[in-house]
Amino acid sequence: MLLETLKIQNGKICNLELHNERMYRSRKELLYTDKYDDISFLPELRKIPVSDIVIKVRIVYAEEIIRVEWELYKRRVIRSLKPVEDNEIEYKYKFEDRACLNKLFDRRGRCDDIIIVKNGFITDSSYSNLAFYDGRRWLTPASPLLPGTKRRQLLGEGKLREEEIMVSDLKHFRLCCLINALNDINEITLNSFL
Repeated sequence: MLLETLKIQNGKICNLELHNERMYRSRKELLYTDKYDDISFLPELRKIPVSDIVIKVRIVYAEEIIRVEWELYKRRVIRSLKPVEDNEIEYKYKFEDRACLNKLFDRRGRCDDIIIVKNGFITDSSYSNLAFYDGRRWLTPASPLLPGTKRRQLLGEGKLREEEIMVSDLKHFRLCCLINALNDINEITLNSFL
């Protein structure tokens, strides 16, 4: 099953167009179907109360929408990251089954999350894309496991720039941010991440 995770705040689905596009592309590439659902028309989303509180929505789907779940979002506290290497991992599509990521997450030791390293290059954390600040600009790994919707939005707005980042480059960065559909740049920020 495929998965799409959304942020709803003030009654608005954040980054709607990019989520719709990813669902359509995933179906087309994996299931060979041109099925298109505009997320904003899902009846389950009309039941969500309008509030400034962030709502996390999970849409599980294949050719059809299987289920829609929502809950009040509680941001994780991340204070430390551990680099974990896996040169075989693939996660091009957002699946409900995260066994490959969970296996790596279990290797975090006393750290709160991981930095996934593939062939010496930084990719993602266990649940988000990464952004690094070098004192002048924000950079994101050019080869993420899963190019997220928030990452794509920030690249399009010119707030992020792609660059190949190796583990040995991490010492040159002042800050690290974890970004995903629910977390914008500077919402989960670490100034010490090794």
